Amino acid sequence: MNKVNLKKSKSKEYQSAKIKRYWMIDVFAFLICFAAMFGIGVVSFDNILQGTKFFILFALAGLIISMILVWLLFAILPNLKNYERTSKYISTSLIFIGLTLLVPEIAAFINDRFSLTAECSDYKIQRKSLGGNRSKTYWIYVNINGQEERIELYKTKWEQYNENEPITLCMAVGFLGFEVIRISNNSR
Repeated sequence: MNKVNLKKSKSKEYQSAKIKRYWMIDVFAFLICFAAMFGIGVVSFDNILQGTKFFILFALAGLIISMILVWLLFAILPNLKNYERTSKYISTSLIFIGLTLLVPEIAAFINDRFSLTAECSDYKIQRKSLGGNRSKTYWIYVNINGQEERIELYKTKWEQYNENEPITLCMAVGFLGFEVIRISNNSR
């Protein structure tokens, strides 16, 4: 009877150690995903025309990719289904969250860096604002195609402009088909 309890306790300890190892690998992979986002340069969704639509579309794509990845992991590693529920759910949750946030960021990077020809026009600055606590973010609001678009600027550029002044913006068609807004070099 003691042998059975000893085997069960070793089994639980062994399973617990395995779970901790998988959990640490998951957290490490999750951190690498976010480090990759900052490594390639976090692209502002504010400078993509219809940035909210862009983010939602690619977040859904990331969610679908993560569902496929989790399904493949369970198909390839059938023992993964036998681990404790909490560990299994933490692993799959990290995959879902990581890819749901990483895919839009990679898509924004590709759309921005590999954009096609740009057409420049003058627009009137409707208003200016800033946000954030520690690190400030500087925005201007411009009416483009009948919609008010928020554009993120560096502080030095933001300080150069006032409301109701013209600004030269270039619209470049991004690689993924969404227009990217850039401030012309000819602007102040």
